[in-house]
Amino acid sequence: TLPAAGGYTGLRQDSPMHYRFFRKDSEGIRSVEERRRSRGWLDVSGPERGMTVALREMWQAYPKALSFSDDTGDMTAWLWPAGSRLMDVRRYSDYPHRAQGESAGRDNHWVSTHYYGGEGAPNDPFAGTARTHELLLSFHAGETANHTVDAVNADFQRPPLIYSGYKRYRKAGITVPLPDIEQFPNIAENLENFTDFWLFHQRYWNWYGMWNYGDFQHRFRGGGYGWKIAPENLKTYLETPPDERGGFRDYGELIRDYYPQQDWLFDNGRWGWTNTEGLPGLYFQQEYLRTGRRDVFFAGEALARHARDVVTRHSGRFFGLGTRHGVQHWSDGNHEERQVTFAEYRLHYYLTGEGRSRDVMIKVSDDYIPGKRRTPRRADHNARIYGLFTRWEMTGDPVFGDLIRDYLHTMIIPEGLWSYPDFRLLDDEGRITDLSSGVNTRRMFFHNFGALHGMIEYYQATGDEKLRDALVRSARATLQPGDSLQQGSASLGLLAGFAALHDQEDDRFRELIVADMSLPGTGPRDAFRMVLPDPKHWTGETARLSRQVPVCWFYMVNLPTAMAAIGEEPDLFPRIWARFEAANEQSRPEQPRGPYLPRPSWQDEYDAAELEEYFAPWRPEEP
Repeated sequence: TLPAAGGYTGLRQDSPMHYRFFRKDSEGIRSVEERRRSRGWLDVSGPERGMTVALREMWQAYPKALSFSDDTGDMTAWLWPAGSRLMDVRRYSDYPHRAQGESAGRDNHWVSTHYYGGEGAPNDPFAGTARTHELLLSFHAGETANHTVDAVNADFQRPPLIYSGYKRYRKAGITVPLPDIEQFPNIAENLENFTDFWLFHQRYWNWYGMWNYGDFQHRFRGGGYGWKIAPENLKTYLETPPDERGGFRDYGELIRDYYPQQDWLFDNGRWGWTNTEGLPGLYFQQEYLRTGRRDVFFAGEALARHARDVVTRHSGRFFGLGTRHGVQHWSDGNHEERQVTFAEYRLHYYLTGEGRSRDVMIKVSDDYIPGKRRTPRRADHNARIYGLFTRWEMTGDPVFGDLIRDYLHTMIIPEGLWSYPDFRLLDDEGRITDLSSGVNTRRMFFHNFGALHGMIEYYQATGDEKLRDALVRSARATLQPGDSLQQGSASLGLLAGFAALHDQEDDRFRELIVADMSLPGTGPRDAFRMVLPDPKHWTGETARLSRQVPVCWFYMVNLPTAMAAIGEEPDLFPRIWARFEAANEQSRPEQPRGPYLPRPSWQDEYDAAELEEYFAPWRPEEP
């Protein structure tokens, strides 16, 4: 706190690691204090009165600044401060990398046409992206001690929480079925370690910033992909007439060229930010209900707000859609409804009543009224089922109650579930005319992106027996004795858990869950050691996830329902525990080894005149 003395007072947070509190007056600019993370407030006091302005999560959502002008009396909160670097919302690369899994066809001109030009499309993928901020103005009488002002603003930065207790949340029944956690001490430890793993990496790699805070990276350590074609083969390719070229593979072996330079594949094409894939926000919301941990709540809140603000498009041609993960949040060409499922912030809304979340959910779900939007594709049902259910649950609007009931009942068939309904295949009386696809699917887009979660939470809220019985029939058709609950990239634990809880005639589902968790294979590793307990194995050479992102999210989000279904923790073979302990006790190498060492750029070998055609930026033909 500084008295008004003719000049300018400022607090700037330009990175998560540095702030500067300074004064500017006739003698110039002088720093009063420079440290890592500011408290996020500025107070100006006089003999009779004073005012504090606070910007919540100032350092997490940098760059930010607060300032006071003695000359004008203006107190200003800078959401993007003057003098900061230009807000760069360009795509990270001018060239879409099909080799690295980005959503781009053979014609890779969409960066030029949709980001940097084209009729009606300049900067279009960024349109509709938002960021909500919270500002507090606090007035007080006379000069007030800094610690008093700081105490008020500490409650603003990290406010008190009302926590009703896990048993009460379990009983409320507004989530998927949750277990009696006391019966699962080792699996509970796995959940705790997995949660702490993500919080560790958020701090370790500084996943902060106005557009980044509230998201996690998407690919860990040695995965990912990318390739190049040898220069001599590229030269032959370019010498071939365009209509005769074919594919690159016709000109020689493609060479893998991508190796991560750190824990995360932050710079690799389709990888980078998660953008809700796998429902990490739902996981953190459920974990808060289980643990009551304040750090878990605020991490879940950041995930909720990022999904609501940054991933969801609020206007423009992509309204109501999101963007698949990428090097930056809007860099990929894939824009779908599945990325904006309300699962990522529904529970946070009920815990806080945050008005911005309500407004966004109402605006987006209005578009789910039949006829207002195109017929949903397979993955779109995730957002629409969860969206219509949440809209009805949140408002009690009978129109949306009828919509979600009819939507789900359309999916009910004698065989179980028409998991990917195509409403164009209904006759005038609503009867299905073609069931050749989408019956009792095992695909991850149904089981792990929110559609099944929304259906089960609707059942929890309504007790709809028709839906319950259809889910059980679907499980009987989908899961056979001896099946794995990890089928390809899909985790079927949620369906198996629900069926085990509600099928009174068939015990196969409980047996499948117990076997999946306890028999040798990846199941015990997933359930008991998704990450190793010792944090020294959370980064570097010995670090690993049992499954890659997002499959680890698929499993861990569904794990509580599987636990609720079996009621107690299964025993593991001693040799499995021995392997777990040996992995946890291993030593980290003193020197890094393997492909993770930084490598020199390979671009120099492509700096040849005969290859310029391939690397030249695309330009539309002159009229």
